[in-house]
Amino acid sequence: MFRKITSNRPDSSVLKEISKEFYTYFRYIKMFVRCRLIAYPRQVYILMILCITISICCFFLLPKPMDVKTTKSAHSVKPVSDGMAHIMGSISDLKEIIELQAIMDGLSTKRNLDKQDSLILIQIKERLFALENLKAKDSISSD
Repeated sequence: MFRKITSNRPDSSVLKEISKEFYTYFRYIKMFVRCRLIAYPRQVYILMILCITISICCFFLLPKPMDVKTTKSAHSVKPVSDGMAHIMGSISDLKEIIELQAIMDGLSTKRNLDKQDSLILIQIKERLFALENLKAKDSISSD
């Protein structure tokens, strides 16, 4: 039933070999579908419209499942003051990141870096990683 695919021929490919192998089955299915569409066009059209109508009704009428993350219990809701403190902390961290980026941009315009510049870049990199890890821990604990 299956023939070995030779890679010596440049015109052969897996898709062509599969189509050669199953051509009779594909042709039979194609003829069957075509005959049914020609014999029963009105019924096929009504079935198609019915499927579209059911799909639209299901989309609008069936309730959507609630996400577990969006529903919060009364115990997990934090007071407003904690939220404001978190916002202020985020703003100060953002301000610090912008300042560190400005320093890095100033150092990157130099042609040659000395030892002190390299140490400053290392400290900036470590501080950025620390801020990133701090934010990742905060986001995990807030979920």
